[in-house]
Amino acid sequence: MCCDIFSNFAGILLYTRESHRGKYEACDQGEKLPMIKQLKACVSNGYWWIIILYFLLFQFGGLVKNGSMSYYSRWMFDGITSEAAAGTAMGTLGLIGGLPTAIGMVLAWPIANKLGKQKAVTIGLAISVVGGLVSFLDIHNFTIVCIGVILKGIGSIPAMYVTLALLSDVLDHLEAKNGFRSDGFTMSVYGAIMVGMTGLGNGLINALLTATGYDASASVQNGGVQSMLALCYLGAEIICYAVIVILMCFLKVEKHIEEDQKTILQHQKKAVLEAGGVWIEPAERLRMEQEEAERMAEEARIEELKAYCKKKGLDFEMQEASYQKKLAEKRAKAEAKARKKQKSQFS
Repeated sequence: MCCDIFSNFAGILLYTRESHRGKYEACDQGEKLPMIKQLKACVSNGYWWIIILYFLLFQFGGLVKNGSMSYYSRWMFDGITSEAAAGTAMGTLGLIGGLPTAIGMVLAWPIANKLGKQKAVTIGLAISVVGGLVSFLDIHNFTIVCIGVILKGIGSIPAMYVTLALLSDVLDHLEAKNGFRSDGFTMSVYGAIMVGMTGLGNGLINALLTATGYDASASVQNGGVQSMLALCYLGAEIICYAVIVILMCFLKVEKHIEEDQKTILQHQKKAVLEAGGVWIEPAERLRMEQEEAERMAEEARIEELKAYCKKKGLDFEMQEASYQKKLAEKRAKAEAKARKKQKSQFS
């Protein structure tokens, strides 16, 4: 689940790269920077290390949990003695673990907007740690384990959907400080984490199974294997979350956002002017782009209507007049509704 959520990373970075830019194309230098320059800028910043360690720990904990789920479902629950029953238990665990995350899509940002992104993630993962400990009340009881998994999933909701925005804030902070973007190097590190953690997680589980004497043909696994499975499926993610909670307490990048955006715009304006370009403020550029989009959409509509009238043998002028009349009526109704609403607010 965490892999799917974070796979949209590149899109988030591209958004942060463009969201505050004016006419910057002529001197956009992000792709031309040597990687070593980006590396130095990143590794010298504490916020960057915190957010990268977050992704590493979050990914690692999730992969160890998911990799050990099948073994846990087969050998740890009372009453499950067959592969079929273990498959059902595993499917149920996967469903209830992912359900809070799916529902959380509509909750994550309202929570983050109220508390702040860093606080939402920190408090959420603290809840996950406490909720996940519920499973240890009886690690062989399917119901108790499910309750712990659900609580852990609920607490992780902000982390699933908000942390990439925090990463964007960190990259903006680096740009404000250094005068250039560090997306390329950061994406390389992120990709290495995503690929490397998968192999590391699976390798670790296999090594621990071998070291503790796992026997697939046995009717019951020994105590060492059971303790290891409890640690991997229930404990690894909780430990990673607990470390993340501590790290996130030091991620105060949000307090720099307003100042960083002003600095970024100053850097961009200076670069444009030095390159002989014309600087257009972001708000004005957005207005111009919106007007251009509306103009192109109107031209496309007219061409489409002309083609339709030619095909059906209709009079274009009459059809256009009918369209404009309906459009005017629709606008009049919308304006009347807005006036009525405004009037009711002041009455």
